[in-house]
Amino acid sequence: MDNTPISPLTRKQQVSRWNELASNLNIQMPPLQSMDWLPEPHGFTMMEAISGPHVVPMAGMDVLELGAGIGNLTVLIHRHAPKSITATELYTEQLETTKKVMKLNKEDDSSVRYVAADWLSVGGKYDIVISNPFFQQCGHRNRRYFIDELILNSHKVLRERGYLVFVQSSMAGLQKTLDRLKENGFSAKVALQAQSPWRSYYYDDPGFLEYCDTVPDAYKLDEDGNRIETLSVIQARLNPWVPHRSLATKVKTILCNNN
Repeated sequence: MDNTPISPLTRKQQVSRWNELASNLNIQMPPLQSMDWLPEPHGFTMMEAISGPHVVPMAGMDVLELGAGIGNLTVLIHRHAPKSITATELYTEQLETTKKVMKLNKEDDSSVRYVAADWLSVGGKYDIVISNPFFQQCGHRNRRYFIDELILNSHKVLRERGYLVFVQSSMAGLQKTLDRLKENGFSAKVALQAQSPWRSYYYDDPGFLEYCDTVPDAYKLDEDGNRIETLSVIQARLNPWVPHRSLATKVKTILCNNN
C-alpha cells in the first residue's frame, strides 16, 4: 500500500468544521491555551451525537465525562439537564479551560464537579460515562489501550444498567469493540457514524500505518485514492450480573452458619 498522503484533512479544514459546528450549536470558545486540544473529527462526531437524539437521555442522570478538554461536550451534556456532571482531566490546568467555557456559554455549573484524575480512577458511581478515548496518539504499545480500559473497567464506576458512550475510529476495529463489549456484559449498538479523511499526522507514524493495514475494514479509499476512516459513536448498556459463588465462599458460609 502506498503511504504517500494524497489529500489528508488539513488544519484549515479542521478549524472551518469546528467553527461551523460551534456556530450551529451555539457554543462560544475563548482563546485556547497551549495544553488545549482543538476538537478533531472524533470530537465533532461526539458533538453531533450528544446534541441530537442519538444517545441515551441524560436528564436527571449522574454523568461522568472522562477527558472534558475544552468543554465543548461538557456544555452540550449540561444542556440535557443531568442531575450532575463529573468532568475530569489529567491536569487541573486543563480543567480551567473547561470552567471558562462553561462560564462563557452562561451554563450554571453548580451541578458540575471538576476533578483532576487519571482516567477511571475518579471514584463514585454514575448512570452514564461519556468519553472520546485516545487512540492513534495514546502513548501505549496497544493503541486500543483506552478503549479496552473502558470496556474492561468502566463497570467499576457505572451503576447497574448504566450506559457507556464513546467514539472510536474504524481503524481501532469496530467489530472487535462490539465483541469485547458483549464479552464483558454490555448490550451495545452504534448510535451514529460519520466519515472523515485521514489526518496528516497519521502518515507521520510508520508503525500506525502498518497497524492499520492489519485491521479489517480499517479505512476505505475514495475515488481519488484518499484514505477515509469511519467514526462510530457507540452506546453500550451494562447488564445486571450476579457472580457465581466459589467453593471457598460456600465453605466459609457453611462454617459461619455452623458457628
